[in-house]
Amino acid sequence: MCNASMSNAILKCSVALFFACAASVGDAFPVFWPASGDITPWAPTPTDHVILSISDTFLECMLCSEGYPASTQVSRDGNVIAVTVTWAPSGIGTPPGCVGCTFPVDLGALPLGQYTVNYFHVNDFGVPNAPRSLLLSIGFTVSAQGYATAVEYFAPSLGHYFYTSDNAEIAALDNGTIPGWTRTGESFHVIPAAAQPTTAAAVCRFYGLPQAGLNSHFFTSFQSECDAVQQLWPNAWLLETADAFAVLPVPLGDCAQGAVSLYRLYNDRPDANHRYTTSPATRDQMMATGWILEGNATQHGLTTMCVPE
Repeated sequence: MCNASMSNAILKCSVALFFACAASVGDAFPVFWPASGDITPWAPTPTDHVILSISDTFLECMLCSEGYPASTQVSRDGNVIAVTVTWAPSGIGTPPGCVGCTFPVDLGALPLGQYTVNYFHVNDFGVPNAPRSLLLSIGFTVSAQGYATAVEYFAPSLGHYFYTSDNAEIAALDNGTIPGWTRTGESFHVIPAAAQPTTAAAVCRFYGLPQAGLNSHFFTSFQSECDAVQQLWPNAWLLETADAFAVLPVPLGDCAQGAVSLYRLYNDRPDANHRYTTSPATRDQMMATGWILEGNATQHGLTTMCVPE
């Protein structure tokens, strides 16, 4: 029976022989599964530490292999940040590894500006100059504002709800320049359109024309819905903006850590109106009065968007 050091030596030699026999390193491992990741906060300020969360695997094309992120290097050239993670196979003097790992990388506090962070993956077999593969690229903006707040208003004469994070609209609604609307006391955080990271989703805002019997607004982060509304009801719903603000996509299962579900409820009337809320109590109250819950299935029920806490 071989001892541990002999097994390690055999493994290293086998790997070296494997690369030597391949026409190139690219031929040896031609397929890399894309890594996934995100940055938080989603709208960082200069005082925030920007955290890059990465989900990746060792030897993506070989599911039987195990490894772990052995070293991490972070460098910045202007507004381009490179994160290079070297993955070492377990069993070569390393701790027990994993096929898939999720881990954070602290990019530090950054000055105001627009940035791109590139994640490079290196498989370490003890072979000199192992190639690195670009598996992930995220664009984000460091701004003075950080998150914005979408304020909820209600018009009793219409029985409609409305939302805006625009300071000018908020002032006009509050001072009566746009009459008939009052704050409900509910609100939720959103990502300003100008600071939207590439991992977020822009929200389309439509206005239902009064001549079509609507006088209402509709918000969606699903591009398929944005397209469908414009194609199916061009004379009823006017696209006011394709980026009212930004939110986080609804994944399978649940919103990401640091985000909460935004529920969408439909009044099921000819003058279609929707209410958006992060409150399960408000959601349940609206459903009890006949409003219909819409969205994608998550652990917390149907959800239409995820928003920062």
